[in-house]
Amino acid sequence: MFPVAFYGRGANVLEPGDTLVASLADSVLRAHLEHSGRFDLVDRTRLAQALEQARGSIDCISLACRAVVSRTAGADWMVTAKLSKTSNLIWYLSGQLTHVPSGRRLLDDEFELKGIPEDMARGGARSLARRIADAVESSRKVDSPTQRLSVQQVKSRLGAAAAGEPADLSKMDLSGLDLAGVDLRRVKLTGARLIGTRLMRANLFSADLTDAVLTEADLSGANLDGTVLRRARLDRANLEGASLFATIIEAADLSNANLTGTRIIGYLRSANLRGASLRRANAGADPGNQSMGVMRATFVGADLSCADLTDANLYKADFSHADLSNAKLIRTNLINADLVQTNCTRADLTGAKLAHANVDEAIFTQAVGIATIEGVDRARNWKRAKFDD
Repeated sequence: MFPVAFYGRGANVLEPGDTLVASLADSVLRAHLEHSGRFDLVDRTRLAQALEQARGSIDCISLACRAVVSRTAGADWMVTAKLSKTSNLIWYLSGQLTHVPSGRRLLDDEFELKGIPEDMARGGARSLARRIADAVESSRKVDSPTQRLSVQQVKSRLGAAAAGEPADLSKMDLSGLDLAGVDLRRVKLTGARLIGTRLMRANLFSADLTDAVLTEADLSGANLDGTVLRRARLDRANLEGASLFATIIEAADLSNANLTGTRIIGYLRSANLRGASLRRANAGADPGNQSMGVMRATFVGADLSCADLTDANLYKADFSHADLSNAKLIRTNLINADLVQTNCTRADLTGAKLAHANVDEAIFTQAVGIATIEGVDRARNWKRAKFDD
């Protein structure tokens, strides 16, 4: 468990005792996890030693860096949390639970706290401890797929579904099947296995793929609009040219996935896109075609380290607290994007467009192509970003 961090950048007023409220939340959270009988917390000294070994010359604030620390410390689970203040009466507590061996994010929660700061810290920490324990317990109860289906059996179940009711293929094993072009609209596929499944041009509109395993699946050209992919595994999957509009991809694993030319307007908070290809991806907001307000791609807290975003359209996308270290951002459109506290260490920003982007406390140490960035003079909070000394 990493210490609960305090964030007061958005507060209307800061007071000397604010950081102590975060320290109190840290103590209560730690105590409740220890007393739950489900966890053996890594000793603070051992954690500090692992932190020093892993971070080198950079601040280890990203979830990716902290995962390295957790592995070095020999932990099975990693807990990170942050207490944010907006006013004397309103605070927010956010927390993440990660399974270290697999890198899967099992919990990414944020909730509002109101009242006396000390009482909020205690109550919020107790609630977060319960949610962490419940998430671990739930992960241990996940059953393996109950039945292996053939292509004919899949189509039979789709045809037999009652009018207006989606077919239920939850926890079914559909690995390796050829379902290219199949209509799977609104189908329930929670916990299903689709490893290496061919889903090219399939219609998965509003399907529920929560906790599904789609490792190395071929989803090129597929319709994933409105689909739920929360905590789904899409590592090494092919999503080239797919459509992901209003898609929930929170805490999903898309490491080394191919999203070249993909249309993305979705919620990718805490998703793992390490090493993924988003070349020419269109993840830019389209305010002219959104009657209910501007919708945009949200990559808050996501891991995009070593990802390739060359020539991608990321207009107005939110990368706050994300990890873009060693990423390729060559000619990438980041106009009006949010890069608040984003880690761009060693990223290649040659020809990137940053006009009106918010780079408050973004880290650009050892970054390449800084001098070629377009719109630097119009970037917001440029002087608050961190560069090489």
